[in-house]
Amino acid sequence: MANLELGTTLYGQIAQDFRKQIKAGTLKAGDKIPSTADLMARYGVSNNVVRAAITELKSEGLLRGHAGKGVYVQDERTVRAEVVGVLNEALDELAALAEREGSMAEQLSPTIERLGFALAKLQGER
Repeated sequence: MANLELGTTLYGQIAQDFRKQIKAGTLKAGDKIPSTADLMARYGVSNNVVRAAITELKSEGLLRGHAGKGVYVQDERTVRAEVVGVLNEALDELAALAEREGSMAEQLSPTIERLGFALAKLQGER
């Protein structure tokens, strides 16, 4: 059973353990993670805790589920491409909104600028 710390949710600790393994290269893109039952036994937690950790990691784009096959570590380049796509869409929507709503343009301008900077930085890290 893996050691879990006090003061943080159990699912948060499991998610953090997976993040560390991915960062360290112990888990690589395309690797299948252990089954829910195996993770329950490893961490000594319930099904709901394991599912919450996996859901969190999926929402971050670190894991991707394939129906009937399992859950796999996501390729960082794929995650980055998805983030770039979402940022592009958000930037376009904000710019269009700012154009339509003149009074909002001034308020949205700093946000649009920060998103544009973040997007350019992400695109430069490919």
